Amino acid sequence: MADKYDNPNLKVFYSYSHKDEKLRDRLETHLSILKREGVISQWHDRRISAGLDWKNSIDDRLNRAQIILLLVSADFLASDYCYDVEMKRAMERHASGEARVIPIILRPCDWDRTPFSKVQALPRDGRPVVKWRDYDTAFSEVTRGIRDVVSSLHIQKLKSRLERLKPKIVVVDDERVCADTMAIILNHNGFDAVAAYTGRKGLEIAIAEQACLVISDVIMPDMNGIEAAIRIRELLPNCKILLFSGQAATADLLEEARANGHEFEILAKPVHPQDLLAKLRN
Repeated sequence: MADKYDNPNLKVFYSYSHKDEKLRDRLETHLSILKREGVISQWHDRRISAGLDWKNSIDDRLNRAQIILLLVSADFLASDYCYDVEMKRAMERHASGEARVIPIILRPCDWDRTPFSKVQALPRDGRPVVKWRDYDTAFSEVTRGIRDVVSSLHIQKLKSRLERLKPKIVVVDDERVCADTMAIILNHNGFDAVAAYTGRKGLEIAIAEQACLVISDVIMPDMNGIEAAIRIRELLPNCKILLFSGQAATADLLEEARANGHEFEILAKPVHPQDLLAKLRN
């Protein structure tokens, strides 16, 4: 059965003081519903098997986690390893967008000036868990907040995946303004285009990006558009080629290519953006 978030098992890492282990256990129990749904997997240092290097195990899990829970208390802040190692690395990954840090305020402490103080904490308003009427109410609030984060991360991943699925178009022209302008117009109209300024660079990008279409000027130094197009067809048989040119010398190059079995569609330069968009959409 397909997972409802389309990508199960976001990795959740617990950074906590062992003096808060009972509270961590309670939170883990509440988050088990997300584990049961297949949308997260949970890890903390009590999962390290006998005989393994504990530091390497923690570093590995911390660096692979998508969600990092900081279980905040005075003991957490006092722990050199929690604060100086785990929290520092967690905030680096949070700042780079590699992971999402969520401070969970377990017990009252002076955390307002910590590096994570500007990150939205749970429960709401940063009210410590132990100050709630009962712990289950507090952890239910935390679970709902984490569920929201899980949902948003899956939506981000889905959007990123859809972006990667967009057909890549490479625009090649040694006149940089022309290449850049055409790429910008295509991107503004829902395509995923990138500019290149030489035939050789266009070839390189087309191969690297597995382009579905190359739009190229013909007369260029180093490698002309037809030479690049022939090579692209050899390496990417499904890639479409659309050439444009405003120079008379193009006719001789096209005739030579045709004599060797290569036919290309060519547009007169300058290409009007609306004409190009109409051709692409058709």
